[in-house]
Amino acid sequence: MKVWGLLCAFAVLNLPFSAIAAPSRHHHASRHRYTIEGTKAAMDAALKTSHSRLDIRSIKAITDADRPVTADTRVRADVVGSNKDVELFAAAGALHSTTEIHAGNRIRGKVTRTSSPMKVLKHKEYNEAQVVAKDRGEVTACLERTEGYLDELKRTTDDDDVVYTESPFFECFRPSHEVFDFLDTLVEQNPEFITKYENVSVTYEGRSIPAFKISTTTNRNGDSDKKTLYTQALIHAREWQAGAATFFTMASMLDDLRAGDDAASRLFDKFD
Repeated sequence: MKVWGLLCAFAVLNLPFSAIAAPSRHHHASRHRYTIEGTKAAMDAALKTSHSRLDIRSIKAITDADRPVTADTRVRADVVGSNKDVELFAAAGALHSTTEIHAGNRIRGKVTRTSSPMKVLKHKEYNEAQVVAKDRGEVTACLERTEGYLDELKRTTDDDDVVYTESPFFECFRPSHEVFDFLDTLVEQNPEFITKYENVSVTYEGRSIPAFKISTTTNRNGDSDKKTLYTQALIHAREWQAGAATFFTMASMLDDLRAGDDAASRLFDKFD
């Protein structure tokens, strides 16, 4: 059974119709690219603070893949922002600790320590317009390279040994119409496992928001004592990674159910 990083039995999708968001224009200070490095605990502390003007492109652990990630693991963030915003974020990762000094049963004093801010490295050259153009070019190239994947998927039958998580769909950023075409195909090919609800709500612009429910319950309209695993993704237009994780989880669940995986079957015996 695959490891599901995110469980999803019910996904509400609110997708932007533009394939790629336009570059942000609300930043007035000069913006540059930085690398911020520190412990995971320090990075977590900084992430809990307000950093709306900072674009965090990625955060990765600086360790071997087979080693567990702990609070002391060194991590590295790739960010874009102004000097001030980056300095504030790095300083927010400073950790505070207090040690009590005991003499017998009495506390004679306390020693407070504050760790240094996270390490910041400013990249020498960064042009945001060039980065956006490069990202768009990579997305376009990926879309062209995987063109036709959906037609091929639609041609599969019950006898085909299809594995949804291996679909080229997951290789690229996908615009909204491709996302819904892919999910609709999953519904058509797996009516015994997945149900689509056409309109559970509407977006700010009045577009319908569908929902998809994965279940092994035979009577879909009746009451059930099962608990529900609920995931809602893509509330923010720039949050496409959360949607990609949700879609992959749905595909992974269907792969396991179609294969008769015992662990997946036991999970859906408890959850609807």
